Amino acid sequence: MCFVPYASLVVIWILTLVFSSFYEENESLPVLLATEQPAGKFLKWKITTHLGLYLQFIIPAILVYSIINYQTWHIAVIVLLLCMLNFVFFIVSKYTVYLSETRQPINISVIMLVLMDNLLSPFYLF
Repeated sequence: MCFVPYASLVVIWILTLVFSSFYEENESLPVLLATEQPAGKFLKWKITTHLGLYLQFIIPAILVYSIINYQTWHIAVIVLLLCMLNFVFFIVSKYTVYLSETRQPINISVIMLVLMDNLLSPFYLF
């Protein structure tokens, strides 16, 4: 058993926050039109590719945590699911109010609220 069992999960959560900053700035309209896909297909493509890249980065850490702290592996799965849910939220919220080549400062506060709410949500059960 690790001395500080949940430290790695907190680090994964912080990395999710860092990765969320990638969704602050919008692409230009020609970049979006270059994919030649309807909006729904583009959004599905964006979510699957970005989640895939994120999972390639995070899954090894989750597996190592689950092996070392095998008694609490289910908490690692819950954190992973919440992080994935946050990524989908980040991407969808980015394109709901799309303006070409602009930054969305409102997203930062919304992202912080969602991350903090999800981080504290297990304590709502007690």
